[in-house]
Amino acid sequence: MEIDLNGRFVVCVGETVTVTVTKAKDDYLAKISGIIGAPNWRTQAMITPLSEMRVMDVPSTAGTAFNFTIRFDFKPDAAGAHDDTDSYTVKISGNVSGDAPPDTVIPPPIKMRDYPFITAGKQ
Repeated sequence: MEIDLNGRFVVCVGETVTVTVTKAKDDYLAKISGIIGAPNWRTQAMITPLSEMRVMDVPSTAGTAFNFTIRFDFKPDAAGAHDDTDSYTVKISGNVSGDAPPDTVIPPPIKMRDYPFITAGKQ
């Protein structure tokens, strides 16, 4: 999957995109928003206690911009510290455009990341 000069993931019209968010250690506290500018998630499920997968259908009009946001949170220990070896990994994959480079998010909390997309071409 390509990323354009504006930092948007370039996806093909009508393709299916899968987003998987995996936490390295307990507890999974990420919150994924709805999709802005396109139909909402087709499916969403916790596939393990530390991994969430969502699937979206890309709009069928070229040039459509859309996005979602993930709020990453990490549970501190009893002293309020965060485990430096903990992380979230976000994997985005299109059935036509392929895999985007994985995105790793490390503590401390709370981090918000926007994941912008743009549709291009035909499937």
